[in-house]
Amino acid sequence: MSQTQSAKLQMGSNDRMTNKLLLALPKDELERLAPSLEFISFARGEVLYDAGQRIRYAYFLNKNTLASVVFTMESGASLEVDLVGSEGLVSIQTFLGPEVYPGRVVIQVAGSAMRIRADDLRRAFNLGGFTRNVLLRYTQAVITQIAQTAACNHLHSVEERLSRWLLTINDRVDGDIPLTHEVISRRLGTHRSSVNEAAAGLQRRGVIRYVRGNITVLHREELRSAACECYDVIRRQFDTAFA
Repeated sequence: MSQTQSAKLQMGSNDRMTNKLLLALPKDELERLAPSLEFISFARGEVLYDAGQRIRYAYFLNKNTLASVVFTMESGASLEVDLVGSEGLVSIQTFLGPEVYPGRVVIQVAGSAMRIRADDLRRAFNLGGFTRNVLLRYTQAVITQIAQTAACNHLHSVEERLSRWLLTINDRVDGDIPLTHEVISRRLGTHRSSVNEAAAGLQRRGVIRYVRGNITVLHREELRSAACECYDVIRRQFDTAFA
């Protein structure tokens, strides 16, 4: 089977291609992009990019796949600055430049993506049309998420931030969330003891269940009530991107 035939087969398979950004494209533009797309699967912990690495591919993540964008300081301290799921792609630098990635991208929840060569996505972007528009709207949503998260990390309590973060993941991943308190503390840029206390409080109220490194959201609306306003601000931006 040729590459083009294989790509078109993948695009027609609902259980494989579930990326919202790709699904938002008009049929003719999606079909034009299809020959350049390749289905690929990931293991948990797999690194897509390391800081300073040249970008060769972009990845349109599928449902129940999650990637963390992490920046690490010379001291070894790290902070998650972005979270990518089936709403978008890794990375916007593919069509915005430069050709090297500034942080580290790690698969947090194993899954799959539609992979495309950076040059092919850049050409599709430069052709204009709806593809360019939706990529730019998605970029605006990413910028809002990063800026809002930075403000959230300075101004809101650990429980509010944890709740916002769990809601964001719950939007992208069905079922249990495989995360330890140590990982969460690194992602939220706070002490593990603070995460333990916040998670214990949510668990006592029956909002979440935490067992052996897996978090289950039991009552989403109560979790939403526990979160700060940042969740809704970010959610609206991504909803608008695909409207």
